[in-house]
Amino acid sequence: MVNRWYPILFMMASTFSLSLTGLVSKFLTDHFEVSLLSFLRFIIPAMMLALVFVGREIRSPNRNEQLPLWIRALCLGFSQVCFIYSLQHLTLIESVVLFGTGPLFIPILERLIFSTPIKVVNTIGLVVTFVGVSMLSSDGSQIHIRFELLVGLLAGIFNAGSQLSLYKISQSRLNAFEINFWSFLYAAVAIVPMLSFSFIDNHDMYHPLDASS
Repeated sequence: MVNRWYPILFMMASTFSLSLTGLVSKFLTDHFEVSLLSFLRFIIPAMMLALVFVGREIRSPNRNEQLPLWIRALCLGFSQVCFIYSLQHLTLIESVVLFGTGPLFIPILERLIFSTPIKVVNTIGLVVTFVGVSMLSSDGSQIHIRFELLVGLLAGIFNAGSQLSLYKISQSRLNAFEINFWSFLYAAVAIVPMLSFSFIDNHDMYHPLDASS
């Protein structure tokens, strides 16, 4: 009976971690360039997960597992870049709300990829989501379609793609630690070209804290 509550508790812990991640990321956006912060967001957890496998064998993904892993990695990378960009230009609440629309786009992606019919309740949820985004872009008198809001919404769409590919790869022989390790590592690799362009364009990659702060 108690085991039935474990998935709910894990998802609540995941939601809390996401909120905490957004709060910390909002602070770090004042000091790190978007591509650098996104790269660190994945390479550091990958290195921490690598410590879990010290003295243990880590299985490499086979050919059938490579595709969903890379799809998840690309979706994770693009989602994080869009999320961090929106954090730099929007409030924390706006960014987290837009990022949290991801699950509502999963039915659309399932429809496009797997031809799964969209339920009426999901359609209503999508309509409510777009109404909410429109309200976020409104100043009370008229609606302003801001670029930052669209980027934040893209973060939610890519988040949906990462969740859908995660479900696919979770059916494989890889365990949770291996899935996350390879996903984070691949996502860090996917962000390297963007990071390289930032270095070539001489962007300010890091802004130290004010000494008086």
